[in-house]
Amino acid sequence: MKIMIIRVKSRMKILLFILILLIIVAAIILLRAVLLKPTSAKEAKVTLDTSERSILYGQQLSKMVQKETISFRGQTDISKRNNLKPF
Repeated sequence: MKIMIIRVKSRMKILLFILILLIIVAAIILLRAVLLKPTSAKEAKVTLDTSERSILYGQQLSKMVQKETISFRGQTDISKRNNLKPF
């Protein structure tokens, strides 16, 4: 009976240690989240490039995004692939 009581007490000590450790880690995470300040990237101003090259890239990207998806899981029909036109 004494051996079982000792085992229960040692298990309780281990569980208590784990619980205290989790509370400490949670407190550290919370403290770090409160103390961190936003970076300059959050308020950064983005300037749009209106050069001819960037407009051409934008138009090409727009055409690529508008293309129909031709691949599906388990699809073996390749007839759509044969009818593709380059952009």
